Amino acid sequence: MPLLRRCAKALITRSMVPINGAARNVTKQIFHASKYKVHCNKTQYKSPNVKQLPVHVRERMHETEDRNGFIPNFLQVYARRPREFKAFYEYYDALIHKEEGNLTRADREMVALVTSSKLKCLYCVVAHSGQHRKYSNKPELTEQLIANWEHADLTSREKAILSLASTVCHSQEVTEEYFKNLEDHGLNKEDAWDIAALVAFTTMTAQMLSFIHVQPNREFYKMGRNGR
Repeated sequence: MPLLRRCAKALITRSMVPINGAARNVTKQIFHASKYKVHCNKTQYKSPNVKQLPVHVRERMHETEDRNGFIPNFLQVYARRPREFKAFYEYYDALIHKEEGNLTRADREMVALVTSSKLKCLYCVVAHSGQHRKYSNKPELTEQLIANWEHADLTSREKAILSLASTVCHSQEVTEEYFKNLEDHGLNKEDAWDIAALVAFTTMTAQMLSFIHVQPNREFYKMGRNGR
C-alpha cells in the first residue's frame, strides 16, 4: 500500500509490546498524511512501513516530533535500516545534545552549518540554519554563515571555533596554534575534539543525504523565524 494511503488511516495508539521477555507500554508513532509528506521524489529509497519498524525507531520518531513539532524526512528514510538508524542518532545525541564541555548548542549548530555550506549539502544547510536561528536567536548571522563565515559578524571566540572547523573540513594540518587560539577563548582540547567530531559527522551525513537525495522539510525553513 502506498505510503500516503497508509498514513491517511494512521492513528497514534498505545500498546503493550514485549521487549526482552517483558511487556512495555510503547507509543506507536504513525504519520498523518495531512501533516507529514516526505519530499524525496527523486530518491530511490522510500520510507518504510512505520508499523513494521522496531520499537526504538518509533520511539525516536515520537521524541523528535515532540521536540521539533515534525519528523525530519531524513529520519523517515534512514529508518529503513534500524541498526544504522540507532547508531546514527546515538552519535548525533552525543555530539549535539552533549551537556559537558564549553560549546553551546548554538556553537555546535554553527559548526555544522558552516561545514554543510562548504559541502554544498542543501538538506544540511536548510536543517542546520533553522537550528542555528533557533538556538542563537541571530537570524542575520545565520545567513552570513551560509554565505561566507570569514566575513560574518562573529566574535573572536566564534572565529576561533570556525577556524579549526574549516581546517578539519579541508583535511589540513591542525597545528598547536589552533589549540592555543581556542585556549585563549576559554576552550580546551576536549572542546577541540568536539569541533572536529561535529565536522566529521556532518560530512558523513551530507554525503549520505547527497546519495539518498531527500529534500528538507518545509518546517526547517520556518524554524527560528518570527519567534518559531
